[in-house]
Amino acid sequence: MGETQVVLKGRGGTFRLEGRKPRVVRGRTVWKIPLRAVEAVERGDDWRYAALRISGAGPAPAFTVRSRNTAAVRAFTRRWGAR
Repeated sequence: MGETQVVLKGRGGTFRLEGRKPRVVRGRTVWKIPLRAVEAVERGDDWRYAALRISGAGPAPAFTVRSRNTAAVRAFTRRWGAR
């Protein structure tokens, strides 16, 4: 069997988790982010966005994806144990 995959697609790109391997996709550009570089995964109070905070990237999240699909945001952030 393959690894469990969680995908959050929305405005700002797509977050993909394949097992514990995070990827950010924007158009044709794909960032493969080392797991140890993900400092935090955050979500909006209204469950309308998820954000990846990357160590060394400063105080603002490095990548944010906004989505109307609150169930997808919830699944993505719960998978990571988001704050």
